[in-house]
Amino acid sequence: MTRIRLIPIVLAAVLTLVLGSSAPAATLDDVPAAGSLTIGNRTYLEDGTVEVEVPSGTLSLSQCESGWFCVWSQPSYTGSFRYKTGTGSKTLGGTVGSFWNNRSAIARLYTNTASTSTCYENGVKKASVSASYSSADQVTLGSSLDC
Repeated sequence: MTRIRLIPIVLAAVLTLVLGSSAPAATLDDVPAAGSLTIGNRTYLEDGTVEVEVPSGTLSLSQCESGWFCVWSQPSYTGSFRYKTGTGSKTLGGTVGSFWNNRSAIARLYTNTASTSTCYENGVKKASVSASYSSADQVTLGSSLDC
């Protein structure tokens, strides 16, 4: 029983270190069955996606930190925001209206049907995407610098 009681304390300590001291303390009761955790305006999903709630119409480029592949649900970097980090294949989920590969390596965005993809080098931003990418479900984050 002692171990189970320590888990919420350890979880709160880790979240405080990662998110800063202003993050509210979390317990295991805060984690929904679906495997996500919401703290403030951020929802952390088990696949590595982080969704950030922002007011509709807010220009959100400043939300996309270095090392992230960022996606907004609307054109011009507005709407719902989420990002991916690391390397490998990542599930995006949701609508893709605009994106920014704010990483030092390539990102390969797949079409809605995942039948083809387009490679984007580091720093590439797209304020709007074509209809064939508007519901893209997958991005592969590479480690090379060139497509």
